[in-house]
Amino acid sequence: MKKSQMEILGLVIVILLILLGLLLFISFSLKENPSANLQTDFQNNQITKNYLNAYLYVTTSCNNLQINSLAKECAAIKGGIPIGSNVICKHGNPCDEMQAIARNTSEQVFAGYNYRISFGIIRGGIETEIFNVTSLEYKFDEGDRPGSATQPLPSKVPGQTLHFRVDLSE
Repeated sequence: MKKSQMEILGLVIVILLILLGLLLFISFSLKENPSANLQTDFQNNQITKNYLNAYLYVTTSCNNLQINSLAKECAAIKGGIPIGSNVICKHGNPCDEMQAIARNTSEQVFAGYNYRISFGIIRGGIETEIFNVTSLEYKFDEGDRPGSATQPLPSKVPGQTLHFRVDLSE
């Protein structure tokens, strides 16, 4: 091969390498950024967990009980267990008070999100929902839970567990 042919072959190889590099750059830049999704999912999970932890320790107008204590009263009443409760609440019974507080706080905390907050009793593996607070835009499927937190609580009734759940999506 002549010297000029070798130079042209070298130039073709360099151009091919540059085109390959550009092709790789473009293909990676067009792909969705998975780390952004992970960060959003993590933030949504943290928001729901923090909300749930804070919600359970809100002091209510029901004899100055916190939500976690009020939940036990509510579950006993809804479960048909006569506990002789002397709890007096601003919004009616303990369940109504919990639902009103969940509605007020969720509208402030989750502004701009789709959310669902539910409280229920699990007895013998069967869940009975006592109340839920849902945003108007709540539309995601059971399998799609980008932000979710669940908190079990002990109950006054043997064999029964209380169950709080918060689901959140953008």
